[in-house]
Amino acid sequence: MSDNPSSTKPLWLVWIIERALAVVLAFILLRSAFSHLSNIFYFLSSVYSYNIASPFAGKIIALVVPHAELVLGTVLMLGLWKRAAYLLTALLFAIFASAQLLALSQGLKISCGCYGAEESLEIGSISVAIALIGCLASLIGAVLTHSETLSCSKPDLL
Repeated sequence: MSDNPSSTKPLWLVWIIERALAVVLAFILLRSAFSHLSNIFYFLSSVYSYNIASPFAGKIIALVVPHAELVLGTVLMLGLWKRAAYLLTALLFAIFASAQLLALSQGLKISCGCYGAEESLEIGSISVAIALIGCLASLIGAVLTHSETLSCSKPDLL
């Protein structure tokens, strides 16, 4: 019999780490989504303050981003479509980091707009680091989800 209990320990550890990453990322995304949705005009002004998008594109961004955060946070929390959710979350955090780096390169002293009017940080090394860590954590989650899938699947034998 090949049901060795010690061989399942790494799989449990992978699952625990993946779920912990999912919960933390979901919390960040949902907190941001609810703050943006509760004051969409403040978020729109935050988008405009980056001086990256046209007025029309800024409206689209302010409409899409909070809903994307809400969907991704919910999907991560529920453990649905894990790999896709992690990869899309990594993309979202990479976009956040890129926008902040672009604004910093222009010398802008603005709020990151991450958590609404009351709790947003001024863009800088801390806000960029948070976005990059979110991106990295999402990529790690995608890898862990992939390794979970590989561990659970049976190898094809000729």
